[in-house]
Amino acid sequence: MEICTPAFVYFFLGVLSIVVLIIKEASSLALLIKIISTGLWTWFLNFLCGNDYTILAWILVALPFIIDLILIIAGFIIIVDTVHKRRHNRYYDDDEDEGFKGKWLSHGIK
Repeated sequence: MEICTPAFVYFFLGVLSIVVLIIKEASSLALLIKIISTGLWTWFLNFLCGNDYTILAWILVALPFIIDLILIIAGFIIIVDTVHKRRHNRYYDDDEDEGFKGKWLSHGIK
């Protein structure tokens, strides 16, 4: 049985995560679920490749990483925006932000 590249990549990542679960001494149920899901997804991705849906198989392999990247970027944007707003409130006296500014400065944060 020949395995396509997207299925192999997923299988390799799945085996790595199984090794991590073993090292972390995860429960037997978690380990069993991961083994079964890795096997089924590898089979499904290989099935897609065998029916000329290799691009879809690559998308399914890459999708979790793309979603993680989007969430990380969104988190950085939120953090930068929050820091910018706090700095703005520190240097400018806005009436609507006075309650926040008073609490912030009263704790000795500069």
